Amino acid sequence: MLEYRTIEDFDEFLKLESAWDELVANSEVDHAFMKHLWFSELIKANDWQETLSIVTIWSDGQLVAVAPVRRSSHRFGGVRAKGLSFLFSDESPRCNFIVADLDYVELLAERVIGLPDWVLFYAMNLEASLETTKRFMSFLRDGKSVVGIRIEDGLQSPFLLTEGSFEDYWSSFPEKRRKYLERMCIRRLEKSGNYEISQITTSDQFLKFMPTMFEISRKSWKSATDDHIIAESPQGRFYSGFTPVGIDRGLVTLYTIKVDGRLIGFEYLLTCNRKYSLIRCDYDEDFKYYSPGNNLRIAIVRDLFDADHVCEYDLGGDAYPYKLEWCDSIRKHIKVMIGNNTMRGKAIMFAKNKVFPFLRREGLGT
Repeated sequence: MLEYRTIEDFDEFLKLESAWDELVANSEVDHAFMKHLWFSELIKANDWQETLSIVTIWSDGQLVAVAPVRRSSHRFGGVRAKGLSFLFSDESPRCNFIVADLDYVELLAERVIGLPDWVLFYAMNLEASLETTKRFMSFLRDGKSVVGIRIEDGLQSPFLLTEGSFEDYWSSFPEKRRKYLERMCIRRLEKSGNYEISQITTSDQFLKFMPTMFEISRKSWKSATDDHIIAESPQGRFYSGFTPVGIDRGLVTLYTIKVDGRLIGFEYLLTCNRKYSLIRCDYDEDFKYYSPGNNLRIAIVRDLFDADHVCEYDLGGDAYPYKLEWCDSIRKHIKVMIGNNTMRGKAIMFAKNKVFPFLRREGLGT
């Protein structure tokens, strides 16, 4: 006997932690960024407590499927529309339905589509190769509950599998690149005379490092585009709340680099089942001579190759050239936009799928 519940109360969501994490561990999306802790801290940091519409399915009292969805507001061509979206932020590598069995995907999707009072549903960065995603796409193409669907390319994230040895991996680099890394990165750091690359392994260590982390981010090149971490911001609150608990639970691997006793950079990775997902790498621009980013990456990749099992190192984001210098495997994602069966939903999806493409072809719009 199946039971459907829509979780709109944050306190009710908090009670799901054990059942949620058990479900994640038995699903296709067993990642740190799909754990209950990730979502709870994301909700608190962004003040989303009043927006929850998390659809759940229970079988004989056991949680077997979750759609981590919230209410949102979208602006389309200057028009504001009520919407639904995954619990997703800039820190999220990707998101998806969480199911113990693929047959629950269609049931979840039907319930999400059937939620009241929405016009657009955005599903950002679904991993294209997952069977969960494929079942969802099949439901959308065959279903009659929506009036329009638009599927676009999402993030194309480079990743590396640490098969073989680090020496073989290093030898696979073009000679010019090896020489650059050796001369302009490794040797410069070694000539500093006093450097250290290490890991923060406890919550206490992180809490002492946290103000320095924010300061490093403020002095990084990202501050020029306002992409640095600010303590009193949703992003800053998320890192402050998630990281201490995440480290103690083995969900965060945080490397730091120090020169002459001063911390100058860090790389922040999410960790789960030998999968390491990069979500942040900042360094102090005053110390760019030592190439902190490259030296951190060399140390991390070496450590992963030295582990007694194959690891996945996901560089996240898009396939920028500097990332492809480290690996050439790509994880493809898609973005899905769905219109509800309402007058506004029909109008927006018609414009998105017909009018705007026509205007672009005719050179009449952007």
